[in-house]
Amino acid sequence: MIEKKTLEQIMTKHPLTILEEDSLQKASDLMLQRRIRHLPVTDSKGEVIGILSDRDIQRGMIVRMIEGELEMVLSPNRKVRDFMSWPPRIVNTETPVKKIAEIMIEEKISALLVESNQTHKVRGIITTEDLLKDYLSSLS
Repeated sequence: MIEKKTLEQIMTKHPLTILEEDSLQKASDLMLQRRIRHLPVTDSKGEVIGILSDRDIQRGMIVRMIEGELEMVLSPNRKVRDFMSWPPRIVNTETPVKKIAEIMIEEKISALLVESNQTHKVRGIITTEDLLKDYLSSLS
């Protein structure tokens, strides 16, 4: 019998965030360095206002001619706030994992922010990768 884990057991706790005023280049660099595909976006007060995915960054790329060849690059002027998804889809720590998977499938999204029932502050992020890792570990 497969052990049923709670959302808190499989989510990524205290995810790295980025400011809405930061450049897409900074976000892209962070994602590459940390090998992640999603960043919660905060305002200057630290409140989560959106989420940025690697696909959002791709939408921010422009085509330029560099040394006679066309290349896709990120303009240094493009800001996170202009490409993030908002409002972010948020679930609470009590949401069953099965429900998380259903939401992701129905809404065609690959990450949800997780807030605490007590504080209503974002405590983590749950991604399709987190769900797949948990599923694989249950097969062992």
